[in-house]
Amino acid sequence: MTSTFLGIEIGKRGVDVHQRGLQVTGQNITNADNEAYSRQRIHLTTMPALTDPSLNREERPGQLGQGPEIAAIRRDRDLYLDERSNTEVGYREYWKGVKDLTTRLEAVHNSLGEANLQARLDRFWSGWQEVAKNPAEPATRAALVQDGALLARGLQDSHRAFTGIRGELDQRIVSEVRTINTMAGNLAELNLRITQSEAAGDNPNDLMDERDRLVGELAKRVDIRTSNKDKDDFIVYIGGKILVQGGTTSLLRATGNPADEGLAAITWAVDGQPASFASGSLKALLETRDQVIPAQLRNLDALAANLIHSVNGLHREGFDLYGRRGQDFFIEKKAPADVFANADGNGDGIEDSSWIFQVTGTQKVNPDAIVGEGGVLSLSDRDGKRITLEYRADERISSVIQRINLAGANVGATLRADGRLLVKANTAESGPSFAINHLEDSGNFLVGVTGILKNSGEAGAYDRARVNEYRKLGGEMEASAMTPLGHPASWIAVNPHLVKDGGLVAAADGTDTSGRGKDRSNGPGDGTMALSVAALRHGEIQVDGRRTFNEYYTAMVENLGTRGFGAKMEVEKAEALTGHLDGMRKAISGVNLDEEMTRMLSYQHGYKAAARLISVMDEMLETLIVRMT
Repeated sequence: MTSTFLGIEIGKRGVDVHQRGLQVTGQNITNADNEAYSRQRIHLTTMPALTDPSLNREERPGQLGQGPEIAAIRRDRDLYLDERSNTEVGYREYWKGVKDLTTRLEAVHNSLGEANLQARLDRFWSGWQEVAKNPAEPATRAALVQDGALLARGLQDSHRAFTGIRGELDQRIVSEVRTINTMAGNLAELNLRITQSEAAGDNPNDLMDERDRLVGELAKRVDIRTSNKDKDDFIVYIGGKILVQGGTTSLLRATGNPADEGLAAITWAVDGQPASFASGSLKALLETRDQVIPAQLRNLDALAANLIHSVNGLHREGFDLYGRRGQDFFIEKKAPADVFANADGNGDGIEDSSWIFQVTGTQKVNPDAIVGEGGVLSLSDRDGKRITLEYRADERISSVIQRINLAGANVGATLRADGRLLVKANTAESGPSFAINHLEDSGNFLVGVTGILKNSGEAGAYDRARVNEYRKLGGEMEASAMTPLGHPASWIAVNPHLVKDGGLVAAADGTDTSGRGKDRSNGPGDGTMALSVAALRHGEIQVDGRRTFNEYYTAMVENLGTRGFGAKMEVEKAEALTGHLDGMRKAISGVNLDEEMTRMLSYQHGYKAAARLISVMDEMLETLIVRMT
């Protein structure tokens, strides 16, 4: 027999279900503006039906249900869509970081206003032209010295600005690592709370929303991948390594690297292995700090080093207003080495390498002349790897020089005004910058034709990794220049003697009266040497792979501009894609107020109907009880 009060029990369950439905709908409505909230739904089922094994069972049509019950309250969430969205968000934040940081670096070049480095370079070269026109005029000499000082300060200021930004980015990187570790700890704690709640039979929807929010914030910083195949073991990966697994974490560590000027290196705390990132804002910070800014610093250093050596080389050949040989126009600071360019490369106190910036050949050559003998040049690239360049016997000297400059070697070659070949080092990706790594020729181009080396073959090769390599060079040590100290752009300055006395500017050329070199000035009215220095403005002197100073500086600025423009385009594409994915996510997880209002009305009417059922059943029971008494 069924219970007399079964109808009341069914009505009570109906009231409970619809009341809970109204509560869930209210939760959805009040969280409509919460981006981290996922709308919730109650999932109903019916209570197991009653069976009546009595003798009159066959007289009843089937089983009798006991009313509804709530099976679960679940979030509407697409986990695969979340994973894809997190991936694309990481790429979007990476490109946004690249765009914003590049814009900031571009501002360094623009911070000097109209007196930017390009304008200062132009003014410096024009100053030499003015001195060439009026070599005996003290005012033009003084103006030239001031223009040189202005150019030097511009290089120093730009170098200081880039270095400052790099230090700031290093601090941000350390801070981001702390934030990531804090997020990892919070995720591990949430995993434990979610597991405990699920073990008690609950659906911890709000905790899961908070976990998804944290995962989304983490995806903005680094590339992550999640796995929840086992509901009790939610895992977060970075680059294939586990950051969070259930309630445990494997944290990142940022420690200063003495080999990289003390900048923080990111490793895994558990094993000390380097951490790598494929996307996210942290990758943009690391890339800018470790690649973009060092490239800009190398560019400034290359500009300063070539400017110093090119101007000083000509200035020393001229004569000042007093008829004396010229001194250095810019001060020179050489890397720690002895007079033969032997240096301690690994810091163990023993000289183990040779640091030479440029070498001048002993032979004057005609660029249109034929080499006359074939061979193979062995050079080094900017990473220190060996590259070879074969040349033919019938090839012109100018062609070989051009191919050296296009080979990606760590050296550039150009013919000086006197017809001698000049080979000088470019900046390096590894090892010291402005140091020639390797020069070798199986034939005669670098030996007899140009006089850069004394002998052919491996035995006559110049290699930086050995001491006393200056002996392999064709000219005397005085014809070579040692590697400049550290970052030339940070210390370049006009010779203080010239600042005090502009008459020391060597504007005049001279003559050789003794057979031992120029020893007599052409007079204070001669501006030949000043004109030669001014000609450096458009001279093909091979500044780190570019033909002229102006071309080099223009390319340096354009590289940043191209990077910024490319990042802007990528940001637009990434925002369009993430916007599309976010729209799909909101269609699934977002709260639709119209839909919720409809559900609220439905639950309200259902509640009233269930309450009316209880009232009717109560009246029936009252009738039964009263009539039977």
